Amino acid sequence: HIYTKVNIRIYMFSPHTSSTPRESVLTTLYVSLLLDSLAEDGYDARLAGLGYDVKSDRHGIELDFSGFNDKMEKVVNLVVNRLKTVIIQKERFDIIKDQLVRSYKNFKNEQPYSHALYYNSLLMHKSQYTIEDSAGALDSISQQDVQAFIPVLLGQLKIESLVHGNIDSATAQAILQSVVETLKFNSLPLSELSRQQIVSLNGSHVFRAFDMNAENVNSATMTLFQRGPMTLADDALLDLMSHMADEPAFNKLRTEQQLGYVVWTGTYRDSQVQSFRIIVQGSAQPPHVVDTRVEEFLVYLRKYFTNMNSDDFTSFKSSLKLLILQRDQTMSDVTDRYWREIVSHNYLFDRRKKVAAALETVSQRDLIQFFDELTGQSRHKMSIQIYSKQIPIPSDPLVVDASTRVPQLLSADDILTFKNSSTFFPPQPLTLE
Repeated sequence: HIYTKVNIRIYMFSPHTSSTPRESVLTTLYVSLLLDSLAEDGYDARLAGLGYDVKSDRHGIELDFSGFNDKMEKVVNLVVNRLKTVIIQKERFDIIKDQLVRSYKNFKNEQPYSHALYYNSLLMHKSQYTIEDSAGALDSISQQDVQAFIPVLLGQLKIESLVHGNIDSATAQAILQSVVETLKFNSLPLSELSRQQIVSLNGSHVFRAFDMNAENVNSATMTLFQRGPMTLADDALLDLMSHMADEPAFNKLRTEQQLGYVVWTGTYRDSQVQSFRIIVQGSAQPPHVVDTRVEEFLVYLRKYFTNMNSDDFTSFKSSLKLLILQRDQTMSDVTDRYWREIVSHNYLFDRRKKVAAALETVSQRDLIQFFDELTGQSRHKMSIQIYSKQIPIPSDPLVVDASTRVPQLLSADDILTFKNSSTFFPPQPLTLE
């Protein structure tokens, strides 16, 4: 590739980004106020063809820059200097705090499937705060609290970065060295990096809750089958299964049975743990019936895989391989692909080639065996069922599936007990240098 621009990604791991609900909210406010303070200066930078962004997650803060290399150092220095020197203005703080208060209140108006994803995170993540936790923490936070939090947040860091595009190595290193010298932080040991852990499901589980929006007539069902830690072989098998299941799921669950106007199937990868999931949203049937229909669809899908002729199977493999190896359309696509490997600590920059190679060796028998392990008697299933308040929630699991055990029935009151009694996949070892 010959590039005329450069992209820079900088990730700052901090032990204080989200160790408590209060620190999580303080970080969110800080990032919003920082971007707000940069608005005027940033306007000039954007006119000069330079872009920047600052965002946070539970592990730290990410800085993104893009533009022509001759002006890149200036915009990086602008943002990095402001990280430490930003003055929190009372007027702007009040406005942004109010916006965050309203965003927490408005979450109840999101689609039911969004609420299903939210409850799934609460159930499956070892460390995850509720909307109520965050809203409660926000209530007592002042302008002075955010100002005092800045040196705490930035006091101890571990930095990873990517410089990609039209820039020489010496200039790239000089920019990053300037970042380190400006922030003047203590080094964060690898052992203290926060890493999310995911519940290792044992058998089948059904979670039920009413939708947060009392006016909503739609319900949502998210059915997840957990496979476990990512491997190249499983990546290829799960991607192929998802690729082959997409059209049959739409035809059966949406077109023929009209269970919902949202029907989605696909892979789900979270903190190195991967799963297959089906999401259905609509008002035609209550979630426990939809879950049963999903189980019936899986029986159909196995027959579909089994009865498929070898030419069609080979065709599915070939079309998926083309998708995997599809050329990146833009420079940013390449940057984002490299960056995902860095922030996930996998560093497998030729992942696409390796997954495509693993796909070549997959036989139809391999796929059926994988499907049976994922959805059969040894399954690890979580069904999140969000009910419109206009229909009742049944008091028993009501699920007939391939498991020999009755699913464990859960409600919102059971989330903490469920996690306390669960085992978790070990966090992926980090190899930061």
